Amino acid sequence: MKNGLEILKNMSILYAEDDATVREATTQTLSIFFKTVKAVDNGADALKMYRTTKFNMIMLDIRMPYINGLEVAKIIREKDQTTPIIINTSYQESEDLFKAIKLNIADYLIKPFAFDQFRLSLLEAIKRLEKNDLIISNIGENLNYDYLSKSIINATQTILLTKNELIILEELISHKGALVSYSRLEELLGLEFDLSKASIKNTILRLRKKIGKDKIINIQDLGYMLV
Repeated sequence: MKNGLEILKNMSILYAEDDATVREATTQTLSIFFKTVKAVDNGADALKMYRTTKFNMIMLDIRMPYINGLEVAKIIREKDQTTPIIINTSYQESEDLFKAIKLNIADYLIKPFAFDQFRLSLLEAIKRLEKNDLIISNIGENLNYDYLSKSIINATQTILLTKNELIILEELISHKGALVSYSRLEELLGLEFDLSKASIKNTILRLRKKIGKDKIINIQDLGYMLV
């Protein structure tokens, strides 16, 4: 496996910052490390994009229009305890820091931050990915999902996945042992996909052929679960 920051070359980050100058400069820096950087200028758009796109990491400014960064992080943490979140702010307020700590963040940066500080924050976020099996995740006996190559790996081969198979499998992995509803899958698959349960069922059938028919169970009329 690749080491250190090189891992990020195959990853994505959602970045929210309302200051246009800071956002442009930081986006350029993030683009050095990440394959994909999606930048927005307010908390509402950050939540909207998070709900429709899978990101490996999230970076949020605190003071933003509509919904502040801490509130965005709080809403994300209601359903997602594993995606690393970096909080940054221009204000050194202890109350904000205490709130951020309770949200299980990867790091808390005070702007303007030095490049070395930023680098250490990214390394800490990578540690969180490794700890939560979000680089290589075991999904069965001798069967792993590689988030970097976006493929399933077993003892003898690498199994490639379609775009929709990837979306569904990653959501199932991130909620392993818990129900993922039809509505959540439809939300993630978006307008490019036929949103009927039958189409989702066909994608699940193809996934079962690749990882084992007993690994994904159907909860009738509700959704699916990875076991």
